[in-house]
Amino acid sequence: MGVLKGKIALKMFSKFPYLRKNKLWGSHFWQRGYFVDTVGINEEIIRRYVRHQEKVEKQSQLEIELE
Repeated sequence: MGVLKGKIALKMFSKFPYLRKNKLWGSHFWQRGYFVDTVGINEEIIRRYVRHQEKVEKQSQLEIELE
């Protein structure tokens, strides 16, 4: 999964160079982990995971702004 995420990030930065310069994610395109499940079977678990990732992203943004 890491290789796939890395290749996608490189393609995105190549196609949209302003993403790399903008530093929205602290020079990272993806979060560290990933979650795999089928939608519908555990929909509530997926919703909780997405909400948690949003909190993590907001905390990361605050840390970047404070630097």
